[in-house]
Amino acid sequence: MTTLRRFIVLLAITLAFSANVMGEVLIQLGEEDFTVAGISIGTDSASVQRTLGKPKDVTNYAYTNDPSGKYSVWKYAGLLVHVGVDKTVFGITIQTTKFPTKRGLKVGDSIGKLVKLYGKPSGTYQPDWDYELPGNDLEVMRVNVHNHKITSIYAGTLSD
Repeated sequence: MTTLRRFIVLLAITLAFSANVMGEVLIQLGEEDFTVAGISIGTDSASVQRTLGKPKDVTNYAYTNDPSGKYSVWKYAGLLVHVGVDKTVFGITIQTTKFPTKRGLKVGDSIGKLVKLYGKPSGTYQPDWDYELPGNDLEVMRVNVHNHKITSIYAGTLSD
């Protein structure tokens, strides 16, 4: 990336954050932001299979802080669906351009588009930018950024 292009990207990000700090309304997440490919948080596993079909792979995990608690990750082409022990969805990870968020953000998009669609993040933990559902800091959209591009998007409940 050229020096001028880096400068323009950094300037755009700085201006976006400055505008939010100077009184612009921050763009808040809503429940609708946790729907991807027709699947929402709380959707039952049978509905997921009716919508997306049978997963290509299923991996089972135990929570690190509670080994008796278990969950599964269902793998589809470019999409991971996180399913709890109660057989409902608690998170969705987008890994490809095929699945945009409700607001139109896709893997491969720029930080500038992220800021335009979602505003200032509630927190950044390199390489992740978090956007929290108001009043619930465990319900997040976590956007992974590498080289100023979106590499994955998780929408759901933080579990560990």
